[in-house]
Amino acid sequence: MLKTKNFYLKNRLLINCFILAVLFFVNCFWAQAIYVVYPILFVMALVDNLKNGFSYLVFCLPYCLLNPYMSVTLYFVCILAFILKACIIFFVKDKLKINKAVIILNIIFAIYCIVPFGNYDKNVLIKLCFFIFLFALIFFVGKKPEVFRIEFNSHLLALSLMVACLFSVTYFFSPYMSPLLAGSIGQNTRYQALFDNPNVLAMTCEILLPIILYFVMARKSKWYELVLAASVAVIGCLTYSKTFYIILAFILVFLFLWKLRTSTKKTLIISAVVVSCVGVLALFKPQFFIRMWNRFFGYWNNCKSFADFMNMITTYRYDLWIEYIVYMFTNSPFHLIFGYGLGADALTTFSAHNAYLSMFYQLGIVGSILFVAVLIAIFRSLKKDGFKPHKAVWLPILVVMLVLFVEDALFYIIF
Repeated sequence: MLKTKNFYLKNRLLINCFILAVLFFVNCFWAQAIYVVYPILFVMALVDNLKNGFSYLVFCLPYCLLNPYMSVTLYFVCILAFILKACIIFFVKDKLKINKAVIILNIIFAIYCIVPFGNYDKNVLIKLCFFIFLFALIFFVGKKPEVFRIEFNSHLLALSLMVACLFSVTYFFSPYMSPLLAGSIGQNTRYQALFDNPNVLAMTCEILLPIILYFVMARKSKWYELVLAASVAVIGCLTYSKTFYIILAFILVFLFLWKLRTSTKKTLIISAVVVSCVGVLALFKPQFFIRMWNRFFGYWNNCKSFADFMNMITTYRYDLWIEYIVYMFTNSPFHLIFGYGLGADALTTFSAHNAYLSMFYQLGIVGSILFVAVLIAIFRSLKKDGFKPHKAVWLPILVVMLVLFVEDALFYIIF
């Protein structure tokens, strides 16, 4: 018994993740399993140490939309519990101190967001909590990198995503999961794993891939990191997301130029092998490349203007961007300066699909400046404490900036 206990304590992260994976597999057949798995996750995140607690939350990310209505809420409760525990340990036990400028700017930003310039409901408070959580996460990761283990957890998330992709075969014989694909099974099906939308899976891959490659670029790469990165890239490609293809092309060019400086011969050889493999794949599986071409340029013959071309490339996001820009600059200057309020309704049935435009639309110039000011204050505080990431950090930063150019992130998520 003692040996079993010691074995569990020594390998509890691996064992607990396996238990969670089994429960999520059950959840693929029985929706009510979420009322079992998330209380267990809640206990794991609170009882275990902060390192493992954060890893459990990361591991569960690919499954949090198995039940779109309840899973997110229960997952959010687990996150809040972890945050509360972390704050108690950081500020009470470890006596961690926050720069006064960071505290003041956060308070000003929070007060500004709850001023009812526009519609005011529970979504405003929830979104504000998410923004404060984002600021806190950046601060804590910089202050306590050993707790959040970004390198380890990025690998763990990649493995969890691969497991979720294996579980996705339950779509075709589970009475619970099958309806999620109703009306989309056929030639134009876009892969979504266990997410409720292929674009959510694509965005997960878009963020995860450059984080994994950051560590590949920052030091000598390991073979399993390249396997994980390649797996995430393949999963992202299966979503047929235009954004992912653009991000992947950007990452490959960035990685090629980076490695070309440090290992020219090896980089050229690997690049030649990859291009050759893609060429062979194109010969034997031309349908994939034809479909990808049609996703980007399928309406080329109908393009009669620059706007038509941009709409083809951006899946009609360009019209939305123009509509928001015109609306903001032709209406009351008050709203341009102060915004329409955090959580303001979309102009049409669609959001702007652009985080920068959504931020200006909801928070105005003043609120947007405050948002950026909080981030600058956090990074300046971390820099004073000696936090200095590798120059390769520009890869994930630039990728996130590109993703926010075509997605709203948290601004139009409705709870």
